[in-house]
Amino acid sequence: MAVTLVAMAALRLVSTRFSSQSIKQCAAAVLVLCCTALLAVSFRVSTHQRVLCQKVLGNACDFPGEVYGVSKPSNYVHFDLPAFVRHDSSIAYPRNQDYFWNGLAQSSLFGAMPLGKDFASETHKRLEVCLRLLLLAMVAVCVVALPFIRSARWWRYRAIIGATASMFILLVAFHYLVPNPYHADFRHVFPVLVPLCLLYAKVVERLRRWSHLLYKAGLVIGFLMVASSVAFFVRVR
Repeated sequence: MAVTLVAMAALRLVSTRFSSQSIKQCAAAVLVLCCTALLAVSFRVSTHQRVLCQKVLGNACDFPGEVYGVSKPSNYVHFDLPAFVRHDSSIAYPRNQDYFWNGLAQSSLFGAMPLGKDFASETHKRLEVCLRLLLLAMVAVCVVALPFIRSARWWRYRAIIGATASMFILLVAFHYLVPNPYHADFRHVFPVLVPLCLLYAKVVERLRRWSHLLYKAGLVIGFLMVASSVAFFVRVR
């Protein structure tokens, strides 16, 4: 978010031809970024600060070697669809199949860890599969919508797109530096999901003027995702 803030402030600074107000906004954004970096490094904890990764990222680099995956370019391109639908945890994947997209999709729904006995009922299993298929359907709607929305004025949504891009790039870099399935946990993925959900809403909104069928499909899929998530996680006693 700090990177996004600085980027938006820099764009404002250029577009307003370096007005005094824009200079103050840019300076404030840079100050926030510097304070964020200093706080993150100052309060990180590592039992053995021997390498650069431990000095910067702290105990994120303290995992034993057997839990590390294989960080190859193919791991950031390939998506194992059957494994995503079948496995209930990205921890269950073999080390050489620590695919970034599988971990991201899994964690965006349920987190990286196994769900446990509280979610082991047949109803939960059916809802789990339903949520996975709905997520794939949401991605499919966005892909199909590309020809219809390419003429949209996306510059108006530059803050949302910038936030998505910056956090996504940092997430990929973090996973590449420390290839560990635990680093695809929901706490790391959640900041990316917020702007992604906003972008999905914008895509569906734009579809209204081009295709009523796709627009209604996008709405139905979104509402089904919300309803299924509530039914999966909310437990009425």
